[in-house]
Amino acid sequence: MSHKLSSQTLRPIKSLICLSNVIQNEIAVQNDNSNTGGGSASNLQYTPDHLLDSGDTKLQQTLPLDIAFLHRYGISKKALGEAAYRSTASGEPAANQLIADGTISETDYYICMAHYLGLPFDDTEISIKECIGELGNQSNLIENAKLLLVKRHGPLPMIYTSPDSRILGMTLQETAKHPSLKGRVVITTYSNTRRTFIARRRQSLVSSAVFLLKKHSPGFSASTIITKFQTFTFVFISLALVFGLFFAKKMSVYLIHLIGSVFYLMCVWVKMIAAVYSVHEEPAETAVQTEFSEFDLPIYSVLVALYREENQVEDLVKALTALEWPRSKLEIKLICEGDDHACIAAVNKAISGLPFELVIVPPTLPRTKPKALNFALPLCRGQFLVLYDAEDRPHPKQLLEAYSQFECTDKSLACLQAPLVIHNSEHSWLTSLFAIEYSALFSGLLPTLANWQTPIPLGGTSNHFRRSALEQVGAWDPYNVTEDADLGIRLSRKGYRIGTLRCPTFEEAPANFNPWVKQRTRWFKGWLQTWLVHMRNPARLQKDLGWFNTFIFHAIITGMLVSALFHPFFLVSLGITLYYIAISPELDPFYVVLAIIDISNILFGYLAFSVLAWRSLPISDLTRLRPKLVGIPVYWLLISLAAWRAVWHLIRRPFEWEKTPHVISSSDNQYPND
Repeated sequence: MSHKLSSQTLRPIKSLICLSNVIQNEIAVQNDNSNTGGGSASNLQYTPDHLLDSGDTKLQQTLPLDIAFLHRYGISKKALGEAAYRSTASGEPAANQLIADGTISETDYYICMAHYLGLPFDDTEISIKECIGELGNQSNLIENAKLLLVKRHGPLPMIYTSPDSRILGMTLQETAKHPSLKGRVVITTYSNTRRTFIARRRQSLVSSAVFLLKKHSPGFSASTIITKFQTFTFVFISLALVFGLFFAKKMSVYLIHLIGSVFYLMCVWVKMIAAVYSVHEEPAETAVQTEFSEFDLPIYSVLVALYREENQVEDLVKALTALEWPRSKLEIKLICEGDDHACIAAVNKAISGLPFELVIVPPTLPRTKPKALNFALPLCRGQFLVLYDAEDRPHPKQLLEAYSQFECTDKSLACLQAPLVIHNSEHSWLTSLFAIEYSALFSGLLPTLANWQTPIPLGGTSNHFRRSALEQVGAWDPYNVTEDADLGIRLSRKGYRIGTLRCPTFEEAPANFNPWVKQRTRWFKGWLQTWLVHMRNPARLQKDLGWFNTFIFHAIITGMLVSALFHPFFLVSLGITLYYIAISPELDPFYVVLAIIDISNILFGYLAFSVLAWRSLPISDLTRLRPKLVGIPVYWLLISLAAWRAVWHLIRRPFEWEKTPHVISSSDNQYPND
């Protein structure tokens, strides 16, 4: 620090630096105690005699220090006692209990603290230039440091602090020993200090969000679109194909059909087996059968990446507020890009403290959802976390169901996928087919794959993670525009399992063709990225997954890509073949065999999807959509269009994230049971 301080001011600052070291040691002791069943931080009590009023002495001596003073500011003894009891049982600070329950706002809490201590209060945002230093636990400043040196007014720094139960008592002692601190210490909110801590680490957080996976597991990063070996392989196959069509046309056409049919039918047969295994389950409300005490529940983190979705924020906040989880053990982070001013304003307007927090991501490349999630991940405290999209309306009991499954299994269960159900399924023909497709996937295919303990390409939302497993595999790939599918495969390759839930999340399907095709293009581009990443070393893929799971990988990922890309060619080939059969005086075995192959592929493809959808629609409570299955052939042609558009985008704009707008009326966008 280049600022020269007088010895009179320097002594108390050094005293607080020593205090920060004491705090760090005490935090370590508390963490050790919590790991071995010891006391919690909220049990720390310190009540200096000179600060006690005669009428409050008994009450303050029986309450945690961080809330004992609130009785004189109108908080009832009953509310304080309940907060103290819940704090002792849960290990969360008593003040957090009161703020999370809405008994007192965070701002009012620190205003009362400042008045009680006889110190000024200032909650104006602290810029990076104003903050010239930090005091606290250097190992985890974002969580535990509550002291900032701020040069705002005059030549000397002020000490901005948001004391918790670990710091408050010692701060009282130091201000009593050093009266000069009274003029230098300012009380501010924890949110304000946290914003400053995050801002000062912005570049390192961005660097980690973008480069962590690429640095530690470069073979799994989609930042390299295609390897030299893959390029050579594709060029060789293309040249061989052109050569074959010129010099051995019939044999080449047969070979193309057979290779395409193998992957096409692999996907078909997996869907048929899934259709046989899919059964109608009990209502989602019965999925959570275990009663949990709030004291037994861990901290759960909820991440929502927002971009140009200010029209969804108000209803999103309402839906997330309805989640059944103790407020003091829930943190909800709404993540916005730094230049998305409208969305930031909407979030600031919609939230008012715990458990919500606005996280602002610097607008740097790549501009993708996984980069935003990676930026927010180190800021989370949760042992478990879930991510949602702006338009999501999750079942209120979804977190409880996920936690009950995590608790009932070993740590190899890394992720749970909730079923996604389209709530605007009758808005248009396109949304109806989208809803049918989602039902077949999330209520039919994925539960079957989970029962088989095979790789699962995750959906882009409502993924519940065991945080330790997520960090172990490198979190999300910021360069993959379907980071969910890639992460599902990567978890399986690292030996983790993925399960499914029954409590659904209601989502909105794009109502018009233009946003639909952009969204589907992004999905196919990401699936192509995922295939290219995991096929860089096919032998290593087989070693990681085993033979059966490698078959499932090709049936689901390769088969899906091949079926989408080849489907229109099967139709064209069938038309040409039937035409030649009709005009030829004699049946040519070449055309007959081609016709049989094409008809088999097309009919089996439609049949497998139809049976799977027919069986799964009752599970999603969408039985009324069964007549819409007749639209599948047209819908598949649209999917093929998006798939070929994705190939072009992968070549020209590999990391571009085409945003899907959501414009359905909020009145139609609530969880049905609300």
